[in-house]
Amino acid sequence: MENEIKKIGGLLPEKKDKRDFSFGKVFGKIDLTEIPNDFIIGEPKVKPNPNDFCTAFTTIGASELQEEVELNPFWQFAVSKMISGNPEEWGQQLHPALKVHTKYGAIEELLAGKGPKLFN
Repeated sequence: MENEIKKIGGLLPEKKDKRDFSFGKVFGKIDLTEIPNDFIIGEPKVKPNPNDFCTAFTTIGASELQEEVELNPFWQFAVSKMISGNPEEWGQQLHPALKVHTKYGAIEELLAGKGPKLFN
């Protein structure tokens, strides 16, 4: 079917949200010709990604560039599943995955399993 939404990997399709907006329309867009061809913020470390955790591996990959430490994707995924309210369901949407970083932050890989519990 043409309008059928399909699951691709562990990423679940997002429903339209009236709070979503186009950043470029609101704040304007930069002229891409002004960016040097060799400009790069950094390349995330590619890690083996089990099938259901793509949102966690992607979001921690971006955060690791900023934090300059290795982060734990499995903690991030577990918290995102709690935020979304469907911890037993397969896959994840991008909004809850990003909300973990803005609401709770991330856990350094070396400290994973040693911190306080966020949920009872």
